[in-house]
Amino acid sequence: MFRHSDPLERPSALFVANDHMAIAAMDTLRGELGLRVPQDVAVIGFDNVPQAAWGAYSLSSVEQDAQAMIESTVKIMLEQIASDEVTAHHVKLPVRLIERASSGAAL
Repeated sequence: MFRHSDPLERPSALFVANDHMAIAAMDTLRGELGLRVPQDVAVIGFDNVPQAAWGAYSLSSVEQDAQAMIESTVKIMLEQIASDEVTAHHVKLPVRLIERASSGAAL
């Protein structure tokens, strides 16, 4: 565990697996460790949930196109049902970075 008083022992940024966990990380950084976001530690989440835009968090987030993910999944499933063969697929879909204050973008 890093000591919050030593900037050499703490990360300069966190990329968190989803926005809800990123919000909890921000609360911990601020409330328990006394650090400032983004001045001491920048934070970026994933999913761009509505709470990410709340003023208390202003969380930068990677936004996925959920509709495109659903459509790709259904298409693959229907193809596999029709062919009676299950095969692995790799689908690349674009994402978008929503820059807010938690990454230092709005400073």
